[in-house]
Amino acid sequence: MPDCVVKEKFLKTKELLSETDHIKALMQIGVSGYVPETVSAAFYCLCSTDTFRDAVVMAVKAGGDTDTTAAVCGSLAGTLYGLEGIDDEYKVVEDFHLFNELTEKLLLIGKEN
Repeated sequence: MPDCVVKEKFLKTKELLSETDHIKALMQIGVSGYVPETVSAAFYCLCSTDTFRDAVVMAVKAGGDTDTTAAVCGSLAGTLYGLEGIDDEYKVVEDFHLFNELTEKLLLIGKEN
């Protein structure tokens, strides 16, 4: 990755993964809607936890632009843990089964190409 703000934030995030005060670490990364901060904070939350729920909860507790950070973190965590790793309490999206069917169709299309 070329030198840029995103690279700087990712390196800072990697450095802070050993931090035990997660909120303090996230404040150093930044929790605004600024893309390098949002993505880095989301990765920090993902890498500092062991479950989908814990990652998203950490992103919300960080403050700042919580909806953006939690959405990015949730997407990353969903990819990592899969549908089976998401608690049923979070599967209350209206017409969730339609999203799941669409995902399956997209995966099949991806395998064909």
